[in-house]
Amino acid sequence: MKFDKKNTCDLVNYIVKNCDNIKGIYIHSYPDAQQLQERISFNKLERRHYTNALKLRDEHNVPFWDALMLSFYNKKEFSSEILNNVLTTHAKRILENMAREDILNGKLAKFSKSADNYAINSRVETYDNKVRHLLLLDFHIPVSEGNQEVVEIVLKNLEVGAGFLLVSGKSYHFLGRDLISPAALTRFLGKCLFFSPIIDKSWIGHQLIDRSCSLRFTKKNGVFPVFRKLIEC
Repeated sequence: MKFDKKNTCDLVNYIVKNCDNIKGIYIHSYPDAQQLQERISFNKLERRHYTNALKLRDEHNVPFWDALMLSFYNKKEFSSEILNNVLTTHAKRILENMAREDILNGKLAKFSKSADNYAINSRVETYDNKVRHLLLLDFHIPVSEGNQEVVEIVLKNLEVGAGFLLVSGKSYHFLGRDLISPAALTRFLGKCLFFSPIIDKSWIGHQLIDRSCSLRFTKKNGVFPVFRKLIEC
């Protein structure tokens, strides 16, 4: 099969078709999470944190929440209200099962055309009734020829096995072809933390809380995640 121009839905379809043990997968819409400035009313101090975080993010291309935490370093005055709201960024996912037959008949692709933002979840149903996961990974490093080489070295060190590297828009996604156990998923995410912010640390945190991983398969800024390279690690 030629993978050029394939998107996440195409690749998930390929994985399901070639893994006889997959009975079904899970998808979910992303809950509407309020922005920090919508959850709390900024005073001058909180506005200063927010402005400094945006500046650090843009200067060093780090995730916003990393930049926001850095904005607390060595400050005589700081906002406890922001710290008290950090964990409220996590919203519960409502998983929806999609049977193997529906996936192979193109149902996932129909969801990809929705105006809502949808993600595939790593948890899968298997015919042997064991809990298994797809290996999913969200990078933060910007797209470039040199940065892709960095991503491939990271994937090799993480021993991800066979899978697909996709360009997600501004960065990269990885979608593994083999199923792993819940314990292996937890160990994997722990290792991923050592490569932050190349890998999005906040993304890792959300996945650890939910004990499963999610990756968007719908458009963002008008662009689908698309296949870039086969990975064999």
